[in-house]
Amino acid sequence: MDETTRLVIATAMRSMFSKGWVDICAIDKCLQLAKIIPIAPEYRQLHALHCIHFEAMPRELAERIPEMLTQVFDGLPIESMMGAAAPALEANGNSTIKKLLGRIGG
Repeated sequence: MDETTRLVIATAMRSMFSKGWVDICAIDKCLQLAKIIPIAPEYRQLHALHCIHFEAMPRELAERIPEMLTQVFDGLPIESMMGAAAPALEANGNSTIKKLLGRIGG
């Protein structure tokens, strides 16, 4: 898997966690990008949790979500990928964002 695909998947998963609920649509799109056909039992479990907020889950279950995602993504370390894919504002101020916005406006 190329680096851009890894960053896209990490960004989508960060977004899902920031929303505060399991988004099977985002998971499905990322699986398609990664060319993974979900066969792990954790996929069916995550599917059943679609749209359920993490705060409504037992703590033990909510804390298992990153590991469940790793299983669904055939061992791809989702949690560490999310940490490595910090948003541009977190990673290097707002310089990347300004450059992108500058291109749109010019």
